[in-house]
Amino acid sequence: MKIENIFFHTTSNFLFVLRDFFDIDILKSRQSKITSSDNIGELGIYEDSFRVQKTWYEIWNQKTLPKEIKKFTQVIFPPQIRKLQDVKCNVPWHQDWMYLSKKIMPEKPHDEFCVCFIPFNNNPSEYPTVEFVNNPNQTKLKHKKKFESKFNSFFLDDKFYDICSFELNFGDALIFGNQVVHRTCVKGGHRSGRLSQEFRITTDESRLVGKDYYDLNKNKLDIYFKDED
Repeated sequence: MKIENIFFHTTSNFLFVLRDFFDIDILKSRQSKITSSDNIGELGIYEDSFRVQKTWYEIWNQKTLPKEIKKFTQVIFPPQIRKLQDVKCNVPWHQDWMYLSKKIMPEKPHDEFCVCFIPFNNNPSEYPTVEFVNNPNQTKLKHKKKFESKFNSFFLDDKFYDICSFELNFGDALIFGNQVVHRTCVKGGHRSGRLSQEFRITTDESRLVGKDYYDLNKNKLDIYFKDED
């Protein structure tokens, strides 16, 4: 694994590019499973029945995050799986804390979490990616609601500057904090049909009783109960 801490890392914000992070053979088996499924729902997001499979977590076996963010050890179940088929699937500027806030998702109000974006196309640079606001001092911003949907429904209409994106290879991943402003990045020549998985990762202290997590320390998926600690 090669770590590119290219842009920033602070107490509350970070953006890492992890090169050659995931095993290619496992990714290819997951890729085949995704492409052969037609369980695609609203805005190119795969249905819950497809997402809630423990095998998605095989790619995390024996993985550790960079030492700067080692407190994030609990991968939240299940992952998000997307296929960007047209422009309506593109995600506007937003921060991920909004989607797991107590107001929006009272059953998932994790106090701390980060996001891992994994491209699943063979040549990710040929497809839309994610672009970020390059600012280590970002804080929670007030979002607007675009339409009645639990997906892509909140957005930021602020003016952002100093935008960055990355050329990713199959096996690479992006890890970023939940207050980092980002959106789908579509450039000229990009092909449609981007495949990706997104995992949210929380801390031991932020776990919710009765919820499933893949523990990066124990390398196992399990339900959290307080009396086990």
